[in-house]
Amino acid sequence: MLATSIAFALALVLAGAAEHLGLETKRVVALFGADSFVVSTGGSGPFSTTHLLSTAVADELRADPGVFRADPFIQARDTLKGRDVNVLGLTLGGAGWPRVRSGRLPLASGEVVIDSTLRYRLGDTVSLGSWTAKVVGTSSETTYYFGTPTVFGVISDVQRGFLAGQPYATAIAVRGEPGAIPSGARQFTPRQSVIDLNRPQKAGLQTIQIINLLLWIMAGGVIASMLYLSVLERRIDLATCKAIGVSNITLFGGLALQGVVLALAASCTGAVLASLLAPLFPFTIEIPGSAYIRLFVAGNAVGLLAGLIGLRRTSHIDPALAFAN
Repeated sequence: MLATSIAFALALVLAGAAEHLGLETKRVVALFGADSFVVSTGGSGPFSTTHLLSTAVADELRADPGVFRADPFIQARDTLKGRDVNVLGLTLGGAGWPRVRSGRLPLASGEVVIDSTLRYRLGDTVSLGSWTAKVVGTSSETTYYFGTPTVFGVISDVQRGFLAGQPYATAIAVRGEPGAIPSGARQFTPRQSVIDLNRPQKAGLQTIQIINLLLWIMAGGVIASMLYLSVLERRIDLATCKAIGVSNITLFGGLALQGVVLALAASCTGAVLASLLAPLFPFTIEIPGSAYIRLFVAGNAVGLLAGLIGLRRTSHIDPALAFAN
């Protein structure tokens, strides 16, 4: 049961990892509350492109009567405390700022909000590129790209620190519906932006799914092998049952019950183990409620399947074996 519990626990943890990777991309796109994102022509998406566009494009979009807001932002990468971080340069009072967990949002250049997983305190100073800023707020659930924490700063600071002060942006978050997209730019919906943000993680997610499947097979194999060995140990008992007229269906019921009880006990223990293992991982594990439901449903299925394997061995036991001694 313990071996099966570990397999079930790891399956839950991997499901939680996959869930988190999917949720964090949706969260970062939702931060902007945008109806669309405008990027440079040829750009792969607002969070993955390396093609920059001029912030003057935002001015053109603001002049469109169908546009309520057009806020340029820039994405960069750096390291803090030996960890990779996403750096988002945002317009003061514009789109993309997170809800602060403690402190406040920046009010001027030289201030940042930083993800709480980096464990900075209010008032600390961070150096990013050629730019130094003061931590005035912390945020939570603001990671993306496999749990990479995010630093939110003022766009002019990020341009100065990473682009030598050049007036360029990675993308423009647009609220409203522009009548025409400026020359040299293209438009992405929020859904397309989420798909684009998930693209670099696709191989990793597929790997998680494959390992998850192998864990289920391993768990089923452990339970099936235990029932098979149990049948071998009780051949005389089972032969006696068959000799006195006990049907195969009744014998299957007993074996299936044993398999289901074992699988459900392992499922419960696995759920507890998963909650203990989750904090040990380098990024947040968010196990959805549906994963627990799948675990118990699959546990029953594994138990019944193991019962069938045990029944196959039982059906070959000769009732005469009961009188062999």
